[in-house]
Amino acid sequence: MRRHHFGLVAAALLLGQCGPPTCTPSSSYAFLVREGDLYSRWDPCGDPITYQIDTRVGTVDEREAIVSAVATARDATGYTFEYRGESTDGEPAPGVEAMIGYTDFPGEQLGEGGGFVTNDLEIYEGFAYVEAGLTPAENRHVLLHEIGHLLGLDHVEDDAQVMFTFVDRTFDTYQAGDLEGLRLVGTSMACFPASAALERAPRLVTWTD
Repeated sequence: MRRHHFGLVAAALLLGQCGPPTCTPSSSYAFLVREGDLYSRWDPCGDPITYQIDTRVGTVDEREAIVSAVATARDATGYTFEYRGESTDGEPAPGVEAMIGYTDFPGEQLGEGGGFVTNDLEIYEGFAYVEAGLTPAENRHVLLHEIGHLLGLDHVEDDAQVMFTFVDRTFDTYQAGDLEGLRLVGTSMACFPASAALERAPRLVTWTD
């Protein structure tokens, strides 16, 4: 398949990724933002992550692929995702925290994912968009990758992971390093302090892939 680069940073809050030979299959993960002991993730003690599917672009099969990829992320993190229907204009309905969908990116760009974080690096809004019209295998891989960004993960330099910086082969599920990263941003972690929700700052962190 084509080889695509996942390297254009759209925010200055991102950290570098680990690289060989320090990365091993079980440690090949990175967080979208990290500041000291804090790193980007949703609150495991909060309500379900509510999401809509942006239906402006994409087929019925592609929308079904989103539901399947979200279920895979649910199993890897422990989060409950609550589907709130379709968005026909790309705008989330009140109470919706995440938007997932398709668009037509310029050039060879395959996707974009990220979100807004509080001062404590709690993610409270997220998004994941994929290039429309990919093959089913490419679509599955890129959906998992962008949802990984939505959940707080960054790129890695280990080509055996879904969160690898390039797409030169496809995976239909998360790999060992991905799964460890998703565990660390998942529901097995500590709750955020109650004050975090009151300190929401307009800090957008995103990867253009």
